[in-house]
Amino acid sequence: MARSQNEEAQQIPAEKQENETASHTVLSEVMGKTMQFATTISNKIYDLSLYTGIKLVRTVKQLKKLYLYRFAKCKAEAYAHFTAAAEKRAAQKVDKAPNRELHPLELFAQKRDKIATTLRSAKAEGSDVFARQILAYLCAGTKKGVSYCCRALNYVAPVVAIGILVYTVHSQMNVQYALQVEFDGTTVGYIQSESVFDDAQSMMNDRVIYQDGEEKLDITPVYTIATVSGKDALTDVDTLCNTLIQSSGSEITQASGLYIDGSFVGAVTEGTDLQNALDEKLSAYRTGAENEEVSFVRDVEIKNGLYSVASVVPYEEINTLINSNVSEERTYVVQEGDAPSSIADKVGVPLKELQVINGGGDLQDKMYPGETLKVASSVPYLSVQVARVESWTEEIAYQTVEEESSSYYEGETEVETEGQNGQRLITGKVTYVNGQETGRTRDSVTTTKEPVNKVILVGTKEKPVYTSRGSGSSASTTYTGAITTTGSGRFIWPVAGGYYSCGYGEYYGHTGMDIAAGAGTAVYAADSGTVVTATNYGWNYGYGNYVVIDHGNGVQTLYAHNSAVYVYPGQKVSQGQQIAAVGQTGNAYGNHCHFEIILNGYKVNPVSYIGTGR
Repeated sequence: MARSQNEEAQQIPAEKQENETASHTVLSEVMGKTMQFATTISNKIYDLSLYTGIKLVRTVKQLKKLYLYRFAKCKAEAYAHFTAAAEKRAAQKVDKAPNRELHPLELFAQKRDKIATTLRSAKAEGSDVFARQILAYLCAGTKKGVSYCCRALNYVAPVVAIGILVYTVHSQMNVQYALQVEFDGTTVGYIQSESVFDDAQSMMNDRVIYQDGEEKLDITPVYTIATVSGKDALTDVDTLCNTLIQSSGSEITQASGLYIDGSFVGAVTEGTDLQNALDEKLSAYRTGAENEEVSFVRDVEIKNGLYSVASVVPYEEINTLINSNVSEERTYVVQEGDAPSSIADKVGVPLKELQVINGGGDLQDKMYPGETLKVASSVPYLSVQVARVESWTEEIAYQTVEEESSSYYEGETEVETEGQNGQRLITGKVTYVNGQETGRTRDSVTTTKEPVNKVILVGTKEKPVYTSRGSGSSASTTYTGAITTTGSGRFIWPVAGGYYSCGYGEYYGHTGMDIAAGAGTAVYAADSGTVVTATNYGWNYGYGNYVVIDHGNGVQTLYAHNSAVYVYPGQKVSQGQQIAAVGQTGNAYGNHCHFEIILNGYKVNPVSYIGTGR
């Protein structure tokens, strides 16, 4: 019994020693792993700090180079001193960072053996003492560990924050917000805005034809905000329209719808034939010219999709429609130099038809710039517009220059140099609608031939005074009756028709008589003679385009305000020969011929010689 108690007494210290050995082993392992983990974290933080320091040094160096390059060299030495100090401070911080951050771990490693000895002594004194000592070490370690972790977090937190920021920005950039559309409890698509649904519903109502008494489908959507992967995930108008038609409960079919200017015309099952028919209309106007643009004037579009069976029509009906004509008035604005025949050629309408469209009769009265003519009463349902770059030539009218000459009597003229028109090459875009020109641009103008001015010598030598052989008196008085000329000696009515509208002296400065007539009416030579003045341009003291004929023996006649002049100075004319056309050029109101008779430089009353035509 005593032996057993002795053995038990010896066994207890042995077990106690084994327990102490095991505790020491566990504590060593824990301490070792803790040190290993702390060393790893410290190395990472050290690497990060080292990298940051190196980047800082490099950045400072780059700034240094930039500063030296852009600013005065006189500051180089001071700046170098500053950067050197900055580099030194940065390097010191980098060098001290590992020691500062690893100092708590080094202290722990140095005191590890002391801590183990203290714990063994405390354990020998009893479990209560051992527990209190463990608790004291844990509290002290926790306090120091929290401080250490906070310092480590100062390095890690910015990096983590930057990573989170980059991830968040990247994620939000790829997020597409949309409206989720639900109808009757079913999601029918995702759209950018409510207007997409409104357009789709309007398109659906065009495609679906309701029978008499049948109520239109009223779709009230439910919108919720949702996110989609991108714009490709959004539903377009056509797709949404097809989905709504499927939900309408109507009998539907796959077809091709014709839309003109955004309005639904009808649908056909022969979509390919419809497209070919439209292409043929365009091809009929193609010439193969470079940069030629051929298109419909109206916006024509074919949309393939689901359509109500009731909206599908026979192909022949659509084909007849697109090849038909509709009533529509088309006009042409008269340009400078236009004539009825040239306008008819330009718009592609026969002259007689052009006259009928504009009320019949001669169109010459409407040949004023800015006047509007009707050129068509119907046009194709689908008009075709063609635009192409073309080149054309134009004549450059020569100018008439008058030069005084003492070699000729006053009132006499002589052509010294005949005028020649020049020529220019013009390139621009010409637009046609249904084959008829509607406009053109002048993009480039090149003169290929310069015009040659017409030079007319105007006499300045004083004429001798002649005595009239008529029933009048001297040349300084008003003449009546017959006068002697190189012609017949008698004047005829100088206009083809017309009527006496204003007499000699009826208002101040009116030195002739006015014969009113339609624009373009023929003006005749009142007697035979030689043309001394013929102008086809300019104001000319209010006469506009005018002609002066010399009949000899100091007798001349003048014809003013003409729309066109058909003779030239020096030309011999016969009595009754057309020399001009009635107009209203110069200082004139209404179409008329201003007629004057001039005897030895004095303007007399023409009524005394030709009457009033009544």
